[in-house]
Parts: sequence; C-alpha cells; structure tokens
Amino acid sequence: MSKVLIVEDDASTAELIKFTLEGKGYDILLAGDGGEAVKKVRTDMPDLIILDIMLPTMDGFQVCQILKHNQAYQKIPIIILSAKIKKEDVDKGFETGADDYITKPFDPKHLMERIQHFISKSGN
Repeated sequence: MSKVLIVEDDASTAELIKFTLEGKGYDILLAGDGGEAVKKVRTDMPDLIILDIMLPTMDGFQVCQILKHNQAYQKIPIIILSAKIKKEDVDKGFETGADDYITKPFDPKHLMERIQHFISKSGN
C-alpha cells in the first residue's frame, strides 16, 4: 500500500483529499505545517507528497527545496497543490523541485490521476 503525505493547513481540504485517497486504498499521513511535514517525511518516508504552499512555520517552497536537496528524499514525488496561480509561483514550485503543480480549486479526479501517474512511475 502506497503512503501519501498530505501537507495542508486547511482541514476541510485535507479531509477531502484524505477521503478520496483512502477510498482508493492509499495509506494517508497528514501534516498541518511545513515543519511537521519535514519531520513526517524523515520518520515515515511517504511514497508521494501533496504539498500546499501557504503553510505556517515554513512555506511549501521551503519544504520542497529541503526535501529535494537531500539525497534520502529527493526521489519522493511532490505535487504542489496551491491557490497561488501566478506564473512566477508555478515557476518557483518547479525550480524548488516539485514534480507537478496543481492549482486550487482543483478537480479531485485530476489530482487522483496525477497521484496514480507518479506512484506507478516510481514502482509503488
């Protein structure tokens, strides 16, 4: 069973994603801020991360950069899911190492397709 870490400070958004993924058989981890996200990655080694940008303690760009610049975690796919829709934000997401960038509001079906793409690509 693949483990997905959802890093989202909005409880209703986190629950929607969690509910959708659990229905597909994924094991879900939750983090409500950037610092907690980095700790969970270190202890639980998820197979994929869904990462919001606007987070308390450390923003998603910082989290992405920390993880993608560490050999132990750089192969974990990161999908940024954010309300930040400006081109410079999307570009910054990819520059910090994100594998994909989806803007809010989002289509849960599209998010699921992207998750399945990255999970199957990584062999999990």
